[in-house]
Parts: sequence; C-alpha cells; structure tokens
Amino acid sequence: TAEIWDVVIVGAGLSGLSAAHLLRKRDAKLKILVLEGKDRVGGRTVSYEIPAANGADLWDFGGQWVTSPQTHIMELIKELGLEVYPQFNTGKKVLHVGGPTS
Repeated sequence: TAEIWDVVIVGAGLSGLSAAHLLRKRDAKLKILVLEGKDRVGGRTVSYEIPAANGADLWDFGGQWVTSPQTHIMELIKELGLEVYPQFNTGKKVLHVGGPTS
C-alpha cells in the first residue's frame, strides 16, 4: 500500500528542514516527508574537521554559512539547541590543500 503524506518537502537544506519544523509546530498531526538526494542534511551548509597545527579545526566548505546577523535562523538554532561555532572574517589563517599558494 502507498503511504499518504500531508506535505512532501524536497531538500533537507536549511529551508526544507526549517519548513518541516515550522509545519510540525503548527500542526503536530501532519504527516511530513522530507526528501534529500545527498547522504547528509544541511544543503549548502557543510563543515569538515581538518587537522591543523594547533589541533583539529572546523572549516566551512559550503556555499553558505550562518552568522549572527541572520536573526531568524539564529533564533531557530537556539530553539533547537544546536551548537554554533565562532566565525571569523579577519586574520591570517589559511587552509592549504594540495596546491601552491601565492
């Protein structure tokens, strides 16, 4: 037998997961299916732990990241109890991966 869903969300990035969360808050009885083509959730936000001289550091590799001026998503992060890491846009830290640097 085929399952029947009230809502089908395509994509488990920030928008898709936020939509599922907000819909579930609005009506806990909704049957929601989130489809994702990759083997992970998060969409364009992705960080990897890479060894560095001072130990392991998290590096953002996605095309998008979340910063404190994005108040709506920061409120959602707090509501969900997710961990955040400081972001820096100044300094001299460089990640060199298998090629020359200039």
